Amino acid sequence: MLVDTQPNDGTKFARTMDGKINFDAYRGLTGTVTWADMVIDIAVVDARQRYGHLDLQVTPISGHGLLWLERKNVHLFDDPGLEPPKPAPLIEILLEDPPLKDSTVVETPPVSTADAGLISLIRAVGARIK
Repeated sequence: MLVDTQPNDGTKFARTMDGKINFDAYRGLTGTVTWADMVIDIAVVDARQRYGHLDLQVTPISGHGLLWLERKNVHLFDDPGLEPPKPAPLIEILLEDPPLKDSTVVETPPVSTADAGLISLIRAVGARIK
């Protein structure tokens, strides 16, 4: 059986800055699916690439169940494939607070600037976890 699939020109899918399909951009979106003469409101749960096609796993907004559908069969209200790729968010680097004036400062042997930065980052992350 032949499937009527439009050729992929590489511009219709949400992409990351390095050109890969951005599956995360589709998760949580809403749209509709036409089934016979019904239009069903859906939410996208997941996305995958299968044999060169983008599939979306959808669930009805009212009701239950999951179904994988080819992207071309889902009408999304806010299609991320129409937007240019966005850069990944920058990683926030936390700097530790200076010691309090009444606290005791322990002298440590000198370390390189790179090592000091790494140590500071590890301490800051450790303080956030507590």
